[in-house]
Amino acid sequence: KIINPQLTFLVSSAATKYEIRSIYRGLGRLGLLNNLPPNVFDPPRKITSFLFGTKHKKLLNDILEDANLTFTKWALNELMNWNNQIEIRNLIRIHGTKDKLIPWNGSVDAHLIEDGEHFMIVDKADEVSVIVNDEIQKRSLSKRE
Repeated sequence: KIINPQLTFLVSSAATKYEIRSIYRGLGRLGLLNNLPPNVFDPPRKITSFLFGTKHKKLLNDILEDANLTFTKWALNELMNWNNQIEIRNLIRIHGTKDKLIPWNGSVDAHLIEDGEHFMIVDKADEVSVIVNDEIQKRSLSKRE
């Protein structure tokens, strides 16, 4: 919103608070995360593999091992209390049909990747790249015309 880019891509994400699950927003209003110690935000790897939905479990585990749990707690709290209601211009959404963490709710247009889960930026990188490149190409052609 500040720098007004020509094009913004959101992959497995949300543009406004209305795209975040109401259960997350409700938990945020209750302030439950504030009272939990950071180590609670390091769940068993089987749970994270299920939630993120990935074939690349080692990569996900490596990322999680490097994660700062205090930052993770802060980030989840911010997500649950996020109040943005203004959608940015020139937004392209790419979402998986099986994302468990931030599921596409059908209220907005999105490029849907069949069987894509939250970690699809890795698992389905080729499909994501095709969409990104096609959208950039469309914009490039329309500027020339």
